[in-house]
Amino acid sequence: MIFYKSILFLAVALIWLPVQAQTAAPAPAPAAVKAPPQDAKCMECHDDIFEEKVIHGALEKGCSTCHTQLDAATRPHKSTGALPHGLKAKEPEICLSCHEKEKFRKKSTHKALEKGCTVCHEVHSSAQKKLLKSAVPELCFTCHEKKAFIGKYTHSAVNGAKCASCHLPHASDNAVLLKKAPAETCLDCHDDIKEAPHVMSGFSRKGHPVGDEDSVSQSTNPLRPNRPFFCGSCHDPHKGNFTKLLRQDPKLGMQVCQSCHQK
Repeated sequence: MIFYKSILFLAVALIWLPVQAQTAAPAPAPAAVKAPPQDAKCMECHDDIFEEKVIHGALEKGCSTCHTQLDAATRPHKSTGALPHGLKAKEPEICLSCHEKEKFRKKSTHKALEKGCTVCHEVHSSAQKKLLKSAVPELCFTCHEKKAFIGKYTHSAVNGAKCASCHLPHASDNAVLLKKAPAETCLDCHDDIKEAPHVMSGFSRKGHPVGDEDSVSQSTNPLRPNRPFFCGSCHDPHKGNFTKLLRQDPKLGMQVCQSCHQK
């Protein structure tokens, strides 16, 4: 009897031990950005540059990656070049020495780039993703008037702080920094419009032709000739005073149509 109990105990142990070994090992922590050994002296005074949770990857390469013209032997340090903080170049050139230039030079470029990368981004560390100075959309509202985006009716994308779901922050090959062509951007979320009856296609058939049919997508907005005719011609993409974010009061009926189409 003792023999059989020993066999049973051994069998249970052989099954249990591998399972324990698989579950007991903790998942490895992600590698943290650290200052290189040659910057140990710098960290005696400047360790606060690592204080936020999002750290600029450049810090791991060392202070001298950006601060090439600095006499660190003196305190306070003196710049041996023409630029403050001993920087090797002005913005945005200093940033583009690591970041791909092509991403920042397209048909449509964010005007904020002219002011410099540090208008929106912290240099060393930040509490926000992408080293942003503050959370979106508040960051965007430091330049863009908030009242232009908040109204009686506000697009859910604006309320959800999702500016970057439609717009690229730096540059784009589409108008107003859109990720895609105007109508395509709208249809990414409102794809049901293609199948639903809509005044633009006539209620006799399904579908919304604006931006979805070549003949229409090439049309221009009669009220804004330099802009394409698409969803945003009738709906404000950010906010509005009327339901469905319509630019004009739907109670006006045919008068809305006649603002573009002559009687």
